[in-house]
Amino acid sequence: MKKNLPIIWMSPWNSYFKNKEVAYLLKETILKYDKAVIMVADEPAISTYLAMWYSFSKAKNKAILKWNNLKNRTKKVLE
Repeated sequence: MKKNLPIIWMSPWNSYFKNKEVAYLLKETILKYDKAVIMVADEPAISTYLAMWYSFSKAKNKAILKWNNLKNRTKKVLE
């Protein structure tokens, strides 16, 4: 029997993804499926900053910062 592999999509812009929510989401998903794929939207974040009139380099830097914060928070929860 094939087992599904869930994909958890997190956005660096979404304030929902705080430590408590990330921990709950990962715990419940891992308990049910043993593993999961975590995806973080980076390109849409760059586009959002560009729409706010940031230069491309500044938009990219700000998006990477947000992405790294979410990635580090997720790693901390997994540990």
